[in-house]
Amino acid sequence: MIHDSYACRKGKGTLAASNRLMAFLRQVTANGRRAAWALKLDVANFFPSIHKETLFAIIAGMMENPELLWLTRTLLFHDPTTNYRYRSLEAGVPAPGRAGYPVAAQKSLFGTGNERGLLIGNLTSQFWGNVHLDVLDQWVKRTLTCRYYLRYVDDMVLLSPNPAELVQWRAEIEAFLQTRLRLTLRPDHQEPFPVGRGIEFVGWKTWWDRRVPRRRTLGNLRGRLQQFEREAVRPALGPFAQRIDLRRQDAAGSVDRLRPVVASYSGHLRHGAAWREWVRIWDAFPWLSALFERAGWGVAERFPTQ
Repeated sequence: MIHDSYACRKGKGTLAASNRLMAFLRQVTANGRRAAWALKLDVANFFPSIHKETLFAIIAGMMENPELLWLTRTLLFHDPTTNYRYRSLEAGVPAPGRAGYPVAAQKSLFGTGNERGLLIGNLTSQFWGNVHLDVLDQWVKRTLTCRYYLRYVDDMVLLSPNPAELVQWRAEIEAFLQTRLRLTLRPDHQEPFPVGRGIEFVGWKTWWDRRVPRRRTLGNLRGRLQQFEREAVRPALGPFAQRIDLRRQDAAGSVDRLRPVVASYSGHLRHGAAWREWVRIWDAFPWLSALFERAGWGVAERFPTQ
């Protein structure tokens, strides 16, 4: 058993994964005093690519109850493409099987002959995905003896003081996935890089002593606030004030729906070096202070509608 190896399960949460990565970085760099390299890998189109017979064989090797095996096979091998109702949030979007269907073939369950693919979002899919890649986890820990290894769903990070070791591990992991699990790695982002650049993982860019939110995370928050501003914020008394309709209930302009969004980002950003960015966002959207009371990272609605 390699004691410092760690495979994150989805239920552990991204914060636990990020904390573990920081702990690994402190160890491999001796608190920033020596050089180390990182390798990021992820499985190409993970859920749509899972080979059902391979997954069932893994599950059957862990389960003896015939009724549970029957239920597992029934759920796993059900073909959702033969019994479904298609609905699009946007008018005019073609249905599966028609020209212009917006989902790429490699990400779709249609056309696979029910040989591959789990439904994204199903509770069983999340669990089975972890069962599937646990085979990889154990092999990386016990056979490759990689001391600093993390996985969150299908995203993996390996650390080493020797970049050549990471290159060798990458080739062996790729071969193992293809032969044992019938999966492939994404071809991009497969070269080792110095950990001093920071490692983007589970929503953070992380070093041994700090982490900052990804630009995409901050951009998504700004985009959501800009959408609300376009839909619900109107000038009043010329340029001197703004008016917000507190009674709106649509997705874009509802204060009730905006509050959990702001609170969710607050809960995420508070775990990193993000205070200045948080303050900048409140300064950029002054109407936020009219709707919500901010006490540090805490957010409370000033005028609850219920």
